[in-house]
Amino acid sequence: DPTRDHLLPDGAVITSIDLPTPWADERAAYFRSISRFEAEWPLVECVVRARFDGQRITECGLGLGGVATVPLRLRAAESILTGAELTEDVIDRAAAACTDDASPLPETGYKVDLVNATVQETLERLRSS
Repeated sequence: DPTRDHLLPDGAVITSIDLPTPWADERAAYFRSISRFEAEWPLVECVVRARFDGQRITECGLGLGGVATVPLRLRAAESILTGAELTEDVIDRAAAACTDDASPLPETGYKVDLVNATVQETLERLRSS
């Protein structure tokens, strides 16, 4: 619904976006799942930005695209990640939390498994960054 997608008045144009400077203890990762060609729109995409104290996540944001009309914030997974180290178990639990309340349409049911795998891959990339 284009009348609810944004709050810009008619005729307004975004001319710039200011992004905060990365934190000194920040790491980030992105991964997208596509069907066959590099330039294709992702079926599912995931991004994570996290602050660390040693190996422990102190703060994070996790987002998912390609599964709804707008990007989704994955707060349940963020809660699992915050205060934890990125072990296999934590990654698995965070990825599973992303689809706990999923209610896909019949033709998009395959995305439940794809979301899980995409989130896992993104968090693995964060761990190795």
